[in-house]
Formats: sequence, structure tokens, C-alpha cells
Amino acid sequence: MRRLSVLICSLMLLFVLLLPGASKSKAASQSFQVVAVQHKWNPEVDYASPDAFKAKIDSIMQDVMGKVDPNIPTLVTFPEHIGLPMLFIDNDIDILRSATTFAEAIQNLIKRHFAAVSAFRLYYGVDWVRALFLERSGVMAKAYLNTFKEMAAKYGVYLVAGSIPMRAVNEDGTLVKDDNTVYNLSYFFGPDGHLIGYQKKVNLVPTEQYKDENGNYGLDLNAGTLEELKVFSTPFGNVAIAICYDAFHYKVIWELVKKGGEILVMPSANPKLWTKEQQSDWLNSAWLATRHPYGLKWFANPMMVGPLKDITFEGQSSLGVNWVIAPEGPKMNYMDLDPITGFLSIAPSKDQYEIVETRISR
Repeated sequence: MRRLSVLICSLMLLFVLLLPGASKSKAASQSFQVVAVQHKWNPEVDYASPDAFKAKIDSIMQDVMGKVDPNIPTLVTFPEHIGLPMLFIDNDIDILRSATTFAEAIQNLIKRHFAAVSAFRLYYGVDWVRALFLERSGVMAKAYLNTFKEMAAKYGVYLVAGSIPMRAVNEDGTLVKDDNTVYNLSYFFGPDGHLIGYQKKVNLVPTEQYKDENGNYGLDLNAGTLEELKVFSTPFGNVAIAICYDAFHYKVIWELVKKGGEILVMPSANPKLWTKEQQSDWLNSAWLATRHPYGLKWFANPMMVGPLKDITFEGQSSLGVNWVIAPEGPKMNYMDLDPITGFLSIAPSKDQYEIVETRISR
């Protein structure tokens, strides 16, 4: 039975690799490097201004380049919601500093910009928090795009810039569509600094919705659709981005596989303690996506850690490989779990800044 199961799984993987779109990537490089940045929140300092944020990301990129070979193609990935505190980046960081909770900070930001937010609320027919994101999106997009475009070009890397909740914009900051939508978006830049594309999060967690399960107001974001999911071609393979919770959903993974995805990037921000139960559950995301029958070849899961006011984020960033490519690879796992194959590198801490990297030979 065991041999039969292995044979069936291998045939399923072969089927996936032969799906339409699976061979659409450019001629793949022989080797490349993948980096997952485990970013630690320090929003009162790092988001004090656009220049402060750019300086912070620049310092991280210097650390990254100290760990990789600059002569080999490199994919650098940042975590989910790295752009969220940009709500306060335009002379409003004092509001974030003085607030006790993040919800209080948002409320006070709405009060400070009451006239402008009210205008957006009335014009687009949305509630207060959505109106705030609509009004702030111009400032947020400028700081986010300028920083990551410049970093990708300065260091000559492919860069998945985590994610940011804002209106969808083009590379020059102009709106893709002038409507009332705000998404959790992850932008992807090439080594020339130009935008390769962006991905929308499809499956929102309760805090990203209008209200959570307890009736508390959330970020009131819009969800993307399966049909909108994209896969991005690079010289070392097709990059498929699944923003955090999306990587737990088989429909998202299958859609990315059908479109030719090879390298799964899962920008994450886990607002929970990194318990043994959380660690076990996390195996149902990127690690599982490189098991049978999906067939994705590698994954990068950069995690956000540290406190954002009253919300604490924990997790271990990781890099991994498909079981068929490396059936006898190294054994490791999250800190409280027994070692298994499928991981290539894991951050040693759950709450500290880390750079996790590996070199992959195709």
C-alpha cells in the first residue's frame, strides 16, 4: 500500500506539472537565493516619516546583502501588513504613540482628519474606517512604493514587499480604478525597480473584515477573487503570492498551481501567541502547499513579529522545498514540534528580527 500511495502521489505531481501554464516561466536559472525577512514592529520610530521608513528598510536590506551572493539572482520577501502603520506616516505618528490600543489610534486619526474622511465617506458611501483608508491611500501608496521600488533597484533583487491595506494603484501611484474598494495588497518588484505586479488577499481574517466575530469593528477591507490571482514569471521560476490566510485555503493554492506557480511566497502576520497548537496549524499552509498533490516547488514565509500597540504578533519565518525535489533533505520544524522534512531554514526565534536565507540549485 505504501508503494502504491507513493506512485499515486508521484503521478498526481506529474499531472500538476503538465497543467496549462505550468511551463510558461522563462528559462530557469541554475540557482537562486531566497530570503525571508522576519520584521519586528517598532512603528513609533520606523513609521515616523517616509524617510524614517525608507532608512529602516535600507538597513534591513544591508543585512540581507551581507548574507547572500550578489552575483546570484535573489528573491527577498517581507511580511504581511508591513504597510499598515503607514496610516500615520504623514505627520500623524504622535497619534499612534499616545494611543493605548491600535483601535483607539485609528479612531483618533479619523477625528484629526474628520473633514476629509467625512467627504470620502459621503462620496463613496462607506463607513468610517473604509473612508479613512480611502483618504489615506495616496500617502500610504507613495511611501510604500517609493521605498520598495528604490530598494529593489539599489540592491538588484526581486522583492515581494510584504503587504499593505490600501486602494489598488499602478506603479506611478495612480488608481487602478476609482471606486470604494480597499484591499490587502502585496506588490512585487524586479531588480530594475519596476513593478512586476501585485496580488490581492482573497480570504480575510475577522480583524480585516467590517466586524470581527465579537462585533468589534475591523479594517473593513475588500476581498479579492480566485480569478484575480496571478503568477509572476522570473528567470528562476514562477512566483505565486498567497497572503497569509490564503495559503491555508486549497482553492487558492490550486488556482496558483494551475496558473503555473512554482515558488510560493506567503507574507504573514500572526496576531496570536506562537503556541504548539499554532505551530501545528501553520503546517497547513506553505509547508502543506509543497506536499502532494499540489506540486509547488519551494516556499518562503516571512513573518511579522512584535507588538503593534495592544496586538502582539509571533511566528517563525521559514523557507521550504517540495518533498519530491528533496525527499531526503534536512529535518527541522518549528520550535516545539518534532523535526520533519520539507523545511530548508527556520528562524530560531518567534519574536525577534531575523534574516532567513537559503540558496537553491534547480
